[in-house]
This record gives sequence, structure tokens and C-alpha cells, in this order.
Amino acid sequence: MPDDLEQSIQENAQQPAKATGDSGSVEQHPVVSRLSTMVSSLCPAVV
Repeated sequence: MPDDLEQSIQENAQQPAKATGDSGSVEQHPVVSRLSTMVSSLCPAVV
């Protein structure tokens, strides 16, 4: 796995799944869903 991809995954995993502020809120998809999407886009034959 490329180092920049591995680092990106690690940084994403450390971020909160949901954040709320005065201007609204944001929520990320679960890490498993994001990884599944990445794998299917990089290796369509695997899925």
C-alpha cells in the first residue's frame, strides 16, 4: 500500500465521525464503508 494512502487512512481514522458547530454539522461515512469503496475502485475484480 502506498505510504500516502496508509497515512491518509490513519489520519481519517483518528478524526471524529461527526462534528457539530454553529453553522451546522457534518458526518463521515464509517471507515469500513470508505475502505470498501476504495478497494472496489482500485481492484474491481476483487469485489
